Amino acid sequence: FSSVKHLNPSTGQQGDGGVLSFMPMQNGDLMVGCCGGGIHRYDQNMNEIPVGIKPGNVKRFSTWSMCRLNDNRTIWMGMQPGIFVYDENTGKGIYHDPPILNKRTIRQLAQDRYGNIWIGTQSLGLFKWTASRAVKDFNAGFEKVKNVPRTLIEKISIDSKGYVWICTMTHGVYKIDPASNEIAEHLTEDGPPQKKLFLNAAAAALEYNDSIMVIVTGAVNIYNTRSNTIRHITSTNGLPSDMVMSVEKDKNGFLWLGLLNGLCRINLEKNTFTYY
Repeated sequence: FSSVKHLNPSTGQQGDGGVLSFMPMQNGDLMVGCCGGGIHRYDQNMNEIPVGIKPGNVKRFSTWSMCRLNDNRTIWMGMQPGIFVYDENTGKGIYHDPPILNKRTIRQLAQDRYGNIWIGTQSLGLFKWTASRAVKDFNAGFEKVKNVPRTLIEKISIDSKGYVWICTMTHGVYKIDPASNEIAEHLTEDGPPQKKLFLNAAAAALEYNDSIMVIVTGAVNIYNTRSNTIRHITSTNGLPSDMVMSVEKDKNGFLWLGLLNGLCRINLEKNTFTYY
C-alpha cells in the first residue's frame, strides 16, 4: 500500500478532508474529489498534476460523487451544493444549482439505460433528471421521486437488467423500475425471516453476478434474486467487523470491503477473508 497526500487548494497546506469520489479519465489520469479539499488530478504514477477544469473556481468544491455518462465524455459531479457538468474532451463545464435541490449536498449520481440521471441527496431523498424534459431548460429536467422518503441516500447503482438500486440511511434498499419510477422491491430489516436485511442503514448495493446482489448494511447481505432469499455474512462468520461501509468487486471476483477500521477482501466461493 502507498499513501498519497493532497494539498488544500484554498490554504496551500496538506489537506485533511476525506477522499469522497474517484473518476478514471480517458488518458489514464485519475480525478479525485476531497471533502473541503476540492478536486485533484493525478497521472498514472499518482503524481499530482493540474486539474484542467474550466471554470477553475469549481475545483474548490467538495465533490461527493462523479458519474461518467454513456457518451463517455460527459461527467456529472455532485457537489456541496450543486451539480457540475464537465466535458472531458474540451475541459470545460457548467455549474448548476437547481432550486428543487434546495442547496443540499449531492451524495450520489447514476445514469440509467434511458439516459436519465438519478440523484441522491444528503437529506431530501431521491430525485431524477429526465434528459428529454431538459432540452431547453436544464432545471426543468428535475423531479422528486415521491416513492422514496426524504432521507440520506448513501448509494445508487444500476444493475445489468436496468433496475436502479437506492440505498438509504434509514429505510433500507429500494429497487426501482426506471421506465415508470415504480418500486419493484423494498428490502428492509423488517422483512420475512428468509428475506430481511441485517439493518436498515444500507451503504451500498453491488451486482455480483446475474443472480446475486451484495448489499452492505453494517454486515454483508447476499441477496439471491432468483430464490428471493438473503443470507448474512457477519463477524460471527469471519467478517473482521460489522462496520462495513462500502464494497467493490475486482476482475478476479474478489469482494473488497471498506470498513471503519480497515480493509477486507472476501472470496465468496471459498468463504475466506483477508484483513488489512
